[in-house]
Amino acid sequence: MGELARAFAALHPEDEATREAIAALVLGPTAEASPVPPSRKPPSSFSPPPDGRSAVPPPPVQVRPPEVPEGPAGVPVPVNIKLRRNQLPSMPDWLSTAPPLPAPPPPGVTVGVPAPLLEPHRARAILGSLVAAPGDGPLDIEAILRSIALGRALASPPYRLVPTLARGVQLLVDRSDAMLPFHLDVEGLERELVRLAGGGVEVLHFVACPSRGCGRGVRRRWTPYGPERVPRLGARVLCVTDLGIGGPPPGDSPAQAEEWMAFAGELRRAGCSVAALVPYPPERWPPDVGRVMELFHWDRSLTVAQAARGVRHRR
Repeated sequence: MGELARAFAALHPEDEATREAIAALVLGPTAEASPVPPSRKPPSSFSPPPDGRSAVPPPPVQVRPPEVPEGPAGVPVPVNIKLRRNQLPSMPDWLSTAPPLPAPPPPGVTVGVPAPLLEPHRARAILGSLVAAPGDGPLDIEAILRSIALGRALASPPYRLVPTLARGVQLLVDRSDAMLPFHLDVEGLERELVRLAGGGVEVLHFVACPSRGCGRGVRRRWTPYGPERVPRLGARVLCVTDLGIGGPPPGDSPAQAEEWMAFAGELRRAGCSVAALVPYPPERWPPDVGRVMELFHWDRSLTVAQAARGVRHRR
């Protein structure tokens, strides 16, 4: 509007049509030209010379109207902007009734860490029993004497089976949102198992079920669990997961019992034993999954004897 006022002051339009034409040039062809009231013609600054001779008035100054900015497609950009008063959003009812958040602790005060799910004094022994596989120990003297007494020939010397980590361990950690309440225990378990097995442990992450995808680093680079992921013969595979009990992660469907059964069956056919450490009680476990993989309750009630059950039968 300031440009339009300056154009009227410089050009002095006398009729309505001229004023509308100037307004269309200044405001753009898409702007609606409002009727402009006629203005009084200002007194001319030209005066005849004092000697009475006739003189020609100077020519009017040609003022170029300002250019109207155009958009990327050549369409003039409208310059008339309508202001709209913002309406305040309605406040929910709970905002006035919810209790305030607790005040942060003062500087120098540490917040207590929740107690771990496993008994700290026996956590190392429990983990060692969970991931152990049967290995060849010393000669089984009793089996040798029994064969001699029965008059049987020994095709190969018998050895006693002892728990060992020499065959390797593969740790599969569930990184879904349902496992977030246990993230401190998961990180501690992963560190402890790496210290226990050293370079013989392989750690992979997954969401819902390893058959959908697993790996390390960012999730978009994970690949489905296939033959290239299966450890060597006789290795122990331990899954730290809720088996889909805690609810599906956002955007993912919940893990079904059939998925876990197919996954465990593939490992068993490859000669590996598989177990799962579940942070929920046994009454919530899928009933069919326990037939193809060992399930352990991740709780203070888990003992070394329970973790070591069936070690001799693990491949």
